[in-house]
Parts: sequence; structure tokens; C-alpha cells
Amino acid sequence: MKRNINNLNKIVIKIGSSLISEDKLLSEKRILNWTKQISELRKMGKEVLIVTSGSISQGQNLLNISQRPDNLETLQALAAIGQQQLMGIYEDSFQKSNILTAQVLLTHQDMVDRERYLNAKATIQKIINLNAIPIINENDVVATDEIRFGDNDTLAAMVCNLIDADLLIILTDQDGLFDKDPKSNKDATLITECDVDEISVSDEQLKSKSTYGTGGFKTKLNAVKIASSSGTTSVIASGNEESIIQKILSNNEIGTIFHPSQKPLTAKKQWLANYSDSDGSVILDNGAVKAINSSGTSLLAVGITKVNNKFKRGEIISCLDSENKIIAKGITNYSSDEIDLIKGLASNKIKETLGYITNDEIIHRDNLVIL
Repeated sequence: MKRNINNLNKIVIKIGSSLISEDKLLSEKRILNWTKQISELRKMGKEVLIVTSGSISQGQNLLNISQRPDNLETLQALAAIGQQQLMGIYEDSFQKSNILTAQVLLTHQDMVDRERYLNAKATIQKIINLNAIPIINENDVVATDEIRFGDNDTLAAMVCNLIDADLLIILTDQDGLFDKDPKSNKDATLITECDVDEISVSDEQLKSKSTYGTGGFKTKLNAVKIASSSGTTSVIASGNEESIIQKILSNNEIGTIFHPSQKPLTAKKQWLANYSDSDGSVILDNGAVKAINSSGTSLLAVGITKVNNKFKRGEIISCLDSENKIIAKGITNYSSDEIDLIKGLASNKIKETLGYITNDEIIHRDNLVIL
């Protein structure tokens, strides 16, 4: 493999809280440095989107709260207080380069609801077409579990899927992915380049976590995998390195570059794989599991052994193997009650059993994504 990413044009840059703060306060100087680097990318003809952290930590700082609270309402209030200042500094900094910005606040629900997902996609693309830079953050003010379990690494990956980004740059306070934990192993070596499918590291290696944000290194690798589903190349690198963005785009051997290993999924299958929620599920026999994994075939009733939970036609369900491991997700043509009656039957027996037939397949392969 050889780095060659200077020809990638649509770029999502995720900037962590620690990289825009100084002495626990938002730093106009640091944000100005980032906007100058990004302005240079614009001169090169690149389309750039920013995913930024910092609203909650800035709210803490303004109210002199040293420890991150656990109370949801307090976190939401801090986000509301800090977000305004965060965007104000970005806006002022980009104005020095005569660049317009647009605030975009997203929640997990904007991703799992198909209509809202498509609306967010269209809006962000329109902002880019209007030659403004979208500055994206999680909408912590109205989010619930996202504040406690979400992180902007994952959000950045979701944005890559939304707008079919060519490159994701995750800037953090770490140099990249090492073969061992560099804090406890002096002989740890930086992995400069790999395929996404080659990522295989222990939880012990991934414990590092910034005191400013919610995500550790594991969330960054998960983000890389999500982004790869749309064919996005990713780089994890230290934002403390001078002119880091220019160095990355100049193919310098810095940070870790992750090449997407798989063929990009269609936009619909990206959404199914990464964002759609599903409470209902079906358990498949070994033959159906093998057929789906090896050939990407449609799911037929004959391969189903059990139905879990209630669901309606048109809902998204999970497909599990005999050990309850999820292997695929898709949009079902039949309800849970209907599948319970026809499970294990050949397709030509469906009409005889139900008195009608809507489709030969339980899930058509066009609506089925292998996980």
C-alpha cells in the first residue's frame, strides 16, 4: 500500500475538544489555526466539513464546573450555554478568510429515521453547493442517550456516509494506531497504513481517553469502520502536530491511514447497516446463513427457524444465526405473525398457508445488508 490521498476532494475533519481548548477554555488562537489550515484546503478546491466537539466542556468552563456532570439536564444546559460561543469563534475565524459557515446540529434520531436522514443529507449538500462550510455538532441540547453514549467520532463517520465523503480526518491528542499501548510499551510502533479489515486490537490497547471528550480510541476505530462502508478513506492523527492537515494531504507518513477494504455499499444499505434500529429479529438455519454470507441472496421463509418480538411489514428486522449473532439487517415483506406461520416453508407454500402472497422473499436482497 502507498499513501495517495491528495486527490481526495470531499473531506470531513473531526476536531476533538482538547484541540480547541487551552487552560480548559476555548482558545480563539487554536480555532483560528484550524480555520487557516482548512482555508488552504478550500484554495486547493477541496470541499470541507467540520465535526467539532466542545460545547459541553465550554459550558463547564463558563460556569466554573471542573467535573463533567452525570445529570442529563445539566449536560444539556451546559451544551446550550457553550454551543453559542463555540460557533461564534468559528464564524469569526473563518470570516478572516472570507468564508461563510453554517451550523448543523444532528441527533441520532436524524440518522435512524429515513426521512430525516435524507433531509439532513440534502441540506448539508446544499450548504456545500452554496460554498459555505458546514460546522457540525451533536445536538446535545435535545439529545438523551447520545450525550451519555454518543461521541463525535461516530457522528463524523455518519456524516461521511451522508455526503459520500472521500476522506475522514480524525484529529486527536494521539499520534495514531500503535501495535501496542505506547503509554506502557516503549517499543510500541506506529501503524502508518492498513486496510480497515485488518483492524484487530485488544481492549487494553484502546483504553486511552481524553479528559475533555467522551470517546476513547475504540470509538475512533469504530468510526473508521462505519466510514469505510461508503468507501471513505480515514486518517487518525495528532492535532498537536504543526500544519497537520497540510501534511496529511501532502501524503506525509504521519498518523495512521485506513483504506476501505470493501466495495462501497449503496446509500440505502449504508443506512440499513449503520443507523437503522430494529427490535424484531428472525433466527436462520445454517443453510440460510451460508447463502446470505457467501452469495448475498434474498432471505426466504424456508431458512427461518424462529421469530423474535413483534414487527409489521415494512419494518427493519435483524437476521441472527443459531448463536444469536447478528449477520444481516433488512426490510421485511411480512409481519412477525405471518413469518411465524410460514417459517421453514418453501416459497410456493406461502399462499397455501396464508391464503395470499405478497412476495416470494421475506427480505429481498436489495433491501438486505450483510453485517
